[in-house]
Amino acid sequence: MATWKKILTEADKATDGAGGIADGEAGLATGNAVFDYIAAQGFSTGSGDITAVTAGNGISGGATSGAATVTLDISDSNLTTATAIAQADLIAFSDEDDSAVTKNITFSNLEDQIFGNVSGDATVAAGGALTIANTSVQAAMLNTDIVSGLTDIGADIASTDEFIISDAGTIRRSDISRLTTFFQSALTFTTNTDVSVSKTNLTSVLASYTGDDTLNIGDAGDDTTVVIRGNLQVDGTTTTVNSTTLTIDDKIITAASGGTNAATVGTAGLEIDTEDSTQLPFVGFVDGAGLTEMVVKAEGNTTAFPIAVMEFSSNSTAPTGNAGGVGSFHYDTGDDKLYIRTV
Repeated sequence: MATWKKILTEADKATDGAGGIADGEAGLATGNAVFDYIAAQGFSTGSGDITAVTAGNGISGGATSGAATVTLDISDSNLTTATAIAQADLIAFSDEDDSAVTKNITFSNLEDQIFGNVSGDATVAAGGALTIANTSVQAAMLNTDIVSGLTDIGADIASTDEFIISDAGTIRRSDISRLTTFFQSALTFTTNTDVSVSKTNLTSVLASYTGDDTLNIGDAGDDTTVVIRGNLQVDGTTTTVNSTTLTIDDKIITAASGGTNAATVGTAGLEIDTEDSTQLPFVGFVDGAGLTEMVVKAEGNTTAFPIAVMEFSSNSTAPTGNAGGVGSFHYDTGDDKLYIRTV
């Protein structure tokens, strides 16, 4: 059986009415009919306000009527706080070179952009490698503990140990062996016996002192203790002891040592220094031609008084010695005789 289809013509168009075309209309829809249908639905021309703008996480602001403003708020506690950022992480930015279009950039590209703007004595390559230009580090840039903050070498200095040196303004390195060579060949040392305190040198230096020299042992405090482990011999004409206490272990003190006889010795004894510097107290032997008697002289007196002593012998012979002064007694136990010196 044959199948036929109807062809719509002008006669089949939908009727224009106040409500436009009806629901289920089978006729052709004209423009007027479509417009009337839309108008009948109560649609306006599109003017009016958004009833509410609510800010989400990371955004602050918003409004329920009128104009609404929202602002990016990265301090929002609702945001997840990251402790690190990966090279591939994205960061939003406004591209001012492209009409302020909002774009994103990876953290890696942002780093490289920042590094590329570093200039001067140091540069940073893509990826973060820092390079300090040659001759750029100056003394003022170094910390004051550049030496004291280092670990001690912990051993004796070796010839291969290195140090920094300015070679006519150019910083270079060298080692102790070169420094040793320099001191041995480049410097001229004058003869100086103070360099060595060997016995030979010390003896030679001390022997060079003359009457115009003064040798001090110890500082000006006069409190240095000098110990001589042996005998002390003074060959000068004057020996001065500037001390308040003199202690001598020897039981016999010899004066006028080396005298050949009494006549050459003459007067010998102990003189005591007092305020009267012209007539000092004296105890000793005195005689113009020899040691004839022991005398004592008081301060201020010119006359020496003989000291009377008691002598003893056992040879049954009259005494003739002059050790005791006038008035001295001599007793001879050999013949029980007692003598007295009268002159």
